[in-house]
Amino acid sequence: MNKISALIVEDDTVSLNILRSQIRTHLKNINILGVAKNISDAISSYKQLRPQIIFLDINLGGENSFSMLDDLKKEAYNPQVVFTTSTDEFAVKAIKYAVTDYVLKPISPRDLIKAVNKAVHNIESFIKMEALKRLEKKSQEYPKIIAIPYIDKIELIKFENILYCEADGRYTKFHLINGDTKVASRNLGEYEKLLDKNLFFRVHHSYIVNILMIHHINKLDGNYCHLMNHKTLPIAKRRQDELNRFLNLK
Repeated sequence: MNKISALIVEDDTVSLNILRSQIRTHLKNINILGVAKNISDAISSYKQLRPQIIFLDINLGGENSFSMLDDLKKEAYNPQVVFTTSTDEFAVKAIKYAVTDYVLKPISPRDLIKAVNKAVHNIESFIKMEALKRLEKKSQEYPKIIAIPYIDKIELIKFENILYCEADGRYTKFHLINGDTKVASRNLGEYEKLLDKNLFFRVHHSYIVNILMIHHINKLDGNYCHLMNHKTLPIAKRRQDELNRFLNLK
């Protein structure tokens, strides 16, 4: 993934320089966006920079940085917080605040790397979960039926009943799981925009297949989809890599 953005909140110049040096030396995937030396500046910097990780000293010129965590709870996304402190007296309280890690000064590269790896893992998991939510939301935006107009009627076909779609010039043939074929007077490209992108995949210029209807894929003599009804559809070479990604094989 791209570099992880970070904010350092530290009021001791020596500790700040050591931490910044260790990050630059051992953690090339961390991009330090800024530095703050008190709670007020730290909150302001966070809201402006939106870092993914905050390296946070607990005692800042008489202030206690837990007040900053209380403020961050109001935000839509809470950053990963790595406490960097010279005392372990707040360790239990830090657990209650669900901070990512608690690193004691003087900070060893090993402890710092371990803490950052944990933070990065949490960030990547969050990104994947958000992507999944967007995917599910996007899927819900698609209608679950295709409407095929005829002169005397409009026929509604449920997605779940479509085996595959076939291009036929300016027309599209819908092959259904019950063996019926319906012909629509719109081309395959137009229907590709309407079909659920999580369920249907265009394996070839002439075919869009319902992924749930594929029994297996033959890779020995060219790539072919073998469907539940024993029909075989070719997979275009230029579509093979994309299909593998679609199936989470890459």
